[in-house]
Amino acid sequence: MLLDISGLLCPLDQREPLHAMAVSCYMDAKRRISHGFVIAELVALANA
Repeated sequence: MLLDISGLLCPLDQREPLHAMAVSCYMDAKRRISHGFVIAELVALANA
Protein backbone atom coordinates (compact mmCIF):
# COMPACT_ATOMS: atom_id res chain seq x y z
CA MET A 1 0.00 0.00 0.00
CA LEU A 2 1.45 3.36 -1.06
CA LEU A 3 0.37 5.93 1.51
CA ASP A 4 -0.10 9.61 0.77
CA ILE A 5 -1.16 12.24 3.30
CA SER A 6 -4.85 11.30 3.25
CA GLY A 7 -3.99 7.60 3.48
CA LEU A 8 -2.17 8.29 6.72
CA LEU A 9 -4.45 10.92 8.22
CA CYS A 10 -7.79 9.16 7.77
CA PRO A 11 -6.94 6.14 9.97
CA LEU A 12 -5.64 8.50 12.66
CA ASP A 13 -8.55 10.96 12.76
CA GLN A 14 -11.74 9.43 14.17
CA ARG A 15 -13.76 12.39 12.86
CA GLU A 16 -13.13 11.30 9.25
CA PRO A 17 -16.28 9.80 7.67
CA LEU A 18 -14.35 6.80 6.31
CA HIS A 19 -12.20 6.29 9.41
CA ALA A 20 -13.32 2.69 10.10
CA MET A 21 -12.78 1.62 6.49
CA ALA A 22 -9.38 3.32 6.41
CA VAL A 23 -8.28 1.52 9.58
CA SER A 24 -9.43 -1.79 8.14
CA CYS A 25 -7.57 -1.26 4.85
CA TYR A 26 -4.46 -0.05 6.67
CA MET A 27 -4.41 -3.08 8.97
CA ASP A 28 -5.04 -5.52 6.08
CA ALA A 29 -2.13 -4.21 3.99
CA LYS A 30 0.85 -6.54 3.89
CA ARG A 31 3.28 -3.66 3.18
CA ARG A 32 2.96 0.07 3.78
CA ILE A 33 5.20 2.46 1.86
CA SER A 34 5.43 6.24 2.22
CA HIS A 35 8.04 8.98 2.01
CA GLY A 36 9.66 11.28 4.53
CA PHE A 37 8.07 14.34 2.95
CA VAL A 38 4.62 12.77 3.37
CA ILE A 39 5.37 12.07 7.04
CA ALA A 40 6.56 15.67 7.54
CA GLU A 41 3.34 17.00 5.96
CA LEU A 42 1.27 14.63 8.11
CA VAL A 43 2.89 15.92 11.30
CA ALA A 44 2.26 19.53 10.29
CA LEU A 45 -1.34 18.85 9.29
CA ALA A 46 -2.14 16.76 12.37
CA ASN A 47 -0.85 19.50 14.66
CA ALA A 48 -2.77 22.29 12.89
